[in-house]
Amino acid sequence: MLSGAATAAGESCELWEVDSKAGFSSGPVTACISRDNIPLRTEATIEGKRRAVMEVTELRRGRQDPALFAVPANIQVIKMPKGVTLGNGASGKQ
Repeated sequence: MLSGAATAAGESCELWEVDSKAGFSSGPVTACISRDNIPLRTEATIEGKRRAVMEVTELRRGRQDPALFAVPANIQVIKMPKGVTLGNGASGKQ
């Protein structure tokens, strides 16, 4: 849920709040997301204290080498069976 605006690493961002299901936080997790969808800061309540768990300190936008996103030649790509979801391998069928 959108909960406000902030600034991180000199960039304006929207604050998004979600309930934590990860087990490390006893309260909502807040993410500061830039206008072009870059997560700049994430805060959570840990051991009763609100803490930044990730924060960008410097951001430089620029062209990225397409080779960084290429699948390595030695990787065998397989098609996932229908109904299997990523993460836990459990069937998506109910």
